[in-house]
Amino acid sequence: MDLNLVTKFITRGMGKIIFKWLNFLIPAIILFIFIVSLDPLLMSIADKILLITFFALVWYAWETMNLRKEAQKQTNFLLTPYLRLQWNEDGIKNPEIQTPLQLINIGQGVAQTIEFQKCTINQSNVGIKSITAMSSGISGGSSVTQLQYQNEINPASPPILKDFSDNIEVEIFYKDIENNEYLAKMMSNNNFNDGFQILEQRRKDK
Repeated sequence: MDLNLVTKFITRGMGKIIFKWLNFLIPAIILFIFIVSLDPLLMSIADKILLITFFALVWYAWETMNLRKEAQKQTNFLLTPYLRLQWNEDGIKNPEIQTPLQLINIGQGVAQTIEFQKCTINQSNVGIKSITAMSSGISGGSSVTQLQYQNEINPASPPILKDFSDNIEVEIFYKDIENNEYLAKMMSNNNFNDGFQILEQRRKDK
């Protein structure tokens, strides 16, 4: 795991919390001074203490809620996979089984149960085998998987995937280690360094 990246993310999140805390603290100090300065005939010392205690509890509850939200964001960040698709003709060892495409997980989290719900090559459907799991490259494991055809291709026939001129559209469903479901849509586009453009990639419940 890239500790510098995680530290930067946490630091940025804590900076937001401090900024919000200051936005609350300044009005709280003004309110505190106002309450303390009230005429004793209007409010007794005991009432002032109770009122200050009430506002302190409200502030504590508000701050706890923000910390919980920030902690959840950090957890989500560390669990979230993120997939890229790219050409890799050099990785083909068995052309009748393997495609010239490889899938890469560049996210912080493990991707599992990766299913290719849709893969069209020049508007023709092509079956791609599902992938059990992919670790994150950031975590130190192998994050690259050469894709395989669902059915073996006849070596005497021209390969289904020929070159960069093929019009390819892919729709992938996958999960993280907590079984949150994700959707990724990609299409070939030679204006991008991978040869593919990510059209959409998100959690399915968002």
